[in-house]
Amino acid sequence: MSNHIQALVAELARLPGVAEVVVSDDSGGYVAGINNPDPDQFAAVVAFTGRSAMTTGEILAMEELRFLSLLGRKNKMLIFNLSPYMVGLRLDENAIVSKIETRISEILPTSVEELEELEA
Repeated sequence: MSNHIQALVAELARLPGVAEVVVSDDSGGYVAGINNPDPDQFAAVVAFTGRSAMTTGEILAMEELRFLSLLGRKNKMLIFNLSPYMVGLRLDENAIVSKIETRISEILPTSVEELEELEA
């Protein structure tokens, strides 16, 4: 795992309302994360859900998935495509999702290559 990914995970974890961060590879394997009680399970869920949403978007002729929000009664989760990875965030119960989405869209690159270029 690159230092770029570790730095991004740390930056995302510092955002108000973010409880957990995980980065998964295409197979659902754990790449990086912070504050994860069960990182392998979270990584697998993030990869499966993110890839399923991307497939749905392709079928509906939408543009490439940028992020996905999952909102339950108590649990909130955001998934971002960071090709070739998926980034998942579990949010605090009282987190304001739209504010976190806006902040993340400002800092999240679209690929690992772009992340490396930004830090070069």
